Amino acid sequence: MKSFSRINIIDIPSRAVQILFLTFVLLSTSCSKQASPVAWKIVCYQFDQRQCQTDEWAELIPLNLSSSQKKEKMMMYLESKGLEIVRVELKEKYHEFTCEACNICPYAHRFFVEMNDKNILNLKRLKLLNLSKCACTEF
Repeated sequence: MKSFSRINIIDIPSRAVQILFLTFVLLSTSCSKQASPVAWKIVCYQFDQRQCQTDEWAELIPLNLSSSQKKEKMMMYLESKGLEIVRVELKEKYHEFTCEACNICPYAHRFFVEMNDKNILNLKRLKLLNLSKCACTEF
């Protein structure tokens, strides 16, 4: 007669656990470790155009353009500076009263920008007049 080895019932679950653990270790070490993409927030900022057109972008956006042309050209300018812009809005008569000193006083209109927040440093480096964060519902 043939002899059968006895299988201990207690050993079966521990062997299954060992096999599962070994499989997990092998799979976890063989997978490439790529950083998961960071979810950026959308934020909004507002700023003015300087009197005497002393802004870096003033030649690209002359005062005689229509509102829609100014918005389009501002979006192109900001994107050329590495910003991810969602939209640009313009309020033509934002400032009721303005001074006329070059470089420190704004024109009557104000730009509003909705953008990806990973570009905030690039935006601040542009040294836009009266740049400040605003609610995206303001425009």
